[in-house]
Amino acid sequence: MAIKKLSGNRFTTYNKERRAFKGLRAKRGILRCLGFYSLTGSEDYEDVHYNILLEYAEMNLHEFFKAYDPPQLAAEIYWQWKEFCQVACAIETLHGFDYEGAVWSG
Repeated sequence: MAIKKLSGNRFTTYNKERRAFKGLRAKRGILRCLGFYSLTGSEDYEDVHYNILLEYAEMNLHEFFKAYDPPQLAAEIYWQWKEFCQVACAIETLHGFDYEGAVWSG
């Protein structure tokens, strides 16, 4: 699990991301959002922390390329490109994405 934390006057950003992650729950290939919570250290508005709990990725694409040797056999090459296409499909879902007023375009 990973925690994304936004502090202080970042509520608008937090709320927009929270709504977007709710809309992405059913999308394939996107890291899942596991929940949300906020903490207040005092009455001061600047001391509020907004947290988004996310599924943890074992590695990013750059680390993936460094960790594995290039495929040699036709079946390995096919598998690798098939997996890369899944990444492209996941990214495509974010283009023009709109859920409860949270609009994302890329």
